[in-house]
Amino acid sequence: MTERTGRKSSPKFLSLKYKSIRPNYTKKYHTLDLDCDIKIFKLYEERGDDWSSISKEMDDMDPIKIRNRYYSHIFKRQNLIKEEIQAREKAEKEISKSKEC
Repeated sequence: MTERTGRKSSPKFLSLKYKSIRPNYTKKYHTLDLDCDIKIFKLYEERGDDWSSISKEMDDMDPIKIRNRYYSHIFKRQNLIKEEIQAREKAEKEISKSKEC
């Protein structure tokens, strides 16, 4: 119930009110793959749990979505992600060596 009018607000009214406050906000659906997980993992190691700054690097994804992805998926598979990062770095070194020759 609102204090000013003493009436209950309907979900439709609240939805319209929210859209009038934040008209440019639309839900952005991102599919998160291994590349996104690696980027989130590296940014987390650099910045810690400052999810809002990490979200700015991730095409303005919702910070809550990034945090949930980290704790539900990435945190549990840290060793696998570290191995993947090392494998990619090794492959990049081999490619750069082959280009030098």
